[in-house]
Amino acid sequence: MNTKHTKTNELSEKQILRLNRIINYALSRFNEENDLELNDMQLINIFKKVNRTFKYPPHGRSNPGLYEDDFTDLEGKILAKIAEHPTTRRELADILDIQASSIAGIVRGKLIKNGWVEVLRYRKCSVTRKCVQELSITVSGMCVLAKHT
Repeated sequence: MNTKHTKTNELSEKQILRLNRIINYALSRFNEENDLELNDMQLINIFKKVNRTFKYPPHGRSNPGLYEDDFTDLEGKILAKIAEHPTTRRELADILDIQASSIAGIVRGKLIKNGWVEVLRYRKCSVTRKCVQELSITVSGMCVLAKHT
């Protein structure tokens, strides 16, 4: 059956009842096999959510793996400052004169994710006086920094 060109009013009453019976059987069987207590509508809503088509498809990079290993100058500056002595994100922002949210995003999204920086300990920040993470560079971070410079 070609679903793109079939409208609901083109299905006969018999086909609709058969489809309903098949769906109900599949949903109840799924509930039993997975020891779930979900009703049919909850399962249908989950199915619809997973298989939703977008009006405008999301745009993303075609292959994020190609961009993951790119190393920018800003990341090099951040790693160099952390290599000098362990520091917090806020202190890095003050030293490099960059917004703290930008530093935090780069550190969390790239440096910690790739294992170049690690959390050494928690201490009071010299800028905000709040308990924050003190960052230190790892061996792999030193290798990346050496390649970059």
